[in-house]
Amino acid sequence: MAVSGAAPVEAPVARAARAAYGAHYPLPPGAPLPQVGAPVRVERLDRGGHYLLVPLCDALRRHGLVQMDADTLAIESVAAVSGREVLQLLPAAEALALAQAAFPQQRRWQPPALGWRPCRESYSSFMPLWVVEHAEGQVYVTQAGQAFAQPSWGRGGG
Repeated sequence: MAVSGAAPVEAPVARAARAAYGAHYPLPPGAPLPQVGAPVRVERLDRGGHYLLVPLCDALRRHGLVQMDADTLAIESVAAVSGREVLQLLPAAEALALAQAAFPQQRRWQPPALGWRPCRESYSSFMPLWVVEHAEGQVYVTQAGQAFAQPSWGRGGG
């Protein structure tokens, strides 16, 4: 979820993300407002619908991540990032290459899309899976680069 050089974010998304983050993690008086990075759209694989992951950062490092419903902009979750932790998604091209390497017998690969459902492989909705479709089904790639034909749905997530 790189934010440098990102396209401007629509005003309602940016306002909602800043307000949600500020309500959970107030900034010191006089501190500049965090800048809002480009939102990333994630499909809910367990109940339908989509959510946005919106990174917030300052000139030195990311402050937090806000998850909101993609249609209503209702806030679903807010997380602070401290120290040198980095919340960055595996690039889609890398996810595709990992899926192809793990399952070389498959053909007709489609571009990856982000999706999430609670499972051991992706316990946090802040770390969605790459869903890579092929002629016979899908492969799921974690943000750590592990590829699975079938994650352990319903185990370990929330």
